[in-house]
Amino acid sequence: MSLRILSSICTFIIAVASCAGETLEGTCSLIYQKKDAKAEHTVEFGKIVKGKCQFVLTDFFGESSVIANGEFENTGSQKMNFHYYVAFFDKSKRMLGAAAYSNSGKYGVIGPGQKTRASSCIIRIPDDLRDQISSYQVTFYESEYIEAVKK
Repeated sequence: MSLRILSSICTFIIAVASCAGETLEGTCSLIYQKKDAKAEHTVEFGKIVKGKCQFVLTDFFGESSVIANGEFENTGSQKMNFHYYVAFFDKSKRMLGAAAYSNSGKYGVIGPGQKTRASSCIIRIPDDLRDQISSYQVTFYESEYIEAVKK
């Protein structure tokens, strides 16, 4: 096995092993707001990369949608990567929709003190199901960015 391949495998193992994750879940009943929608539920998470997401059920280009965008800040002293996942469920724990946002790899690094936003976490919910949202689950992974060894 070449030194380059071995180095890449070690880098991957270290990155995966150092990935901290957490899952938060709770109840939420979102009321459909057609205009001037205000966030109805806020969830905060993260150890080094601090995340805050807000949920609102509104009209997005003519379709009922949950907007679950987030704001993230790296409060540490090292470059970080992170992954944010959010899902909504009915009372029977049937998933009604989900969204994800990843900030990873060389071009997705969030540096110390930097902030970024996930503004694409929009979940289309059919009109006949939008009143059935009763809970959410947020999973968040964060890890130190480890630059691959170059030959």
